Amino acid sequence: MSRKKKAKSRADELLDELLGECKSSEDILGRNGLIKQLTKRALERALKGELTTHLGYEPHERASEPHGNTRNGTTPKMHRAGGRGDLSGHPARPGRFL
Repeated sequence: MSRKKKAKSRADELLDELLGECKSSEDILGRNGLIKQLTKRALERALKGELTTHLGYEPHERASEPHGNTRNGTTPKMHRAGGRGDLSGHPARPGRFL
């Protein structure tokens, strides 16, 4: 009885490609390693999505009703997900977000 080999998902293919560029465990787990870079980018995208939902409009669009809470560039943020790290987050005026 032979087993069929499960087809690789797109996520598996991308992960194999990313890990293929890593030469050591430091490249994966180190201070500026793959895990840290992926965590940073995933959290930044999640924060952007959350801010869009909170404000009610997409980046580079005008708010339909100005209410004093707008996108105004980015500021450094700290996270502790799997260790400390820097994020680039949007400040919301007058500071009711983040």
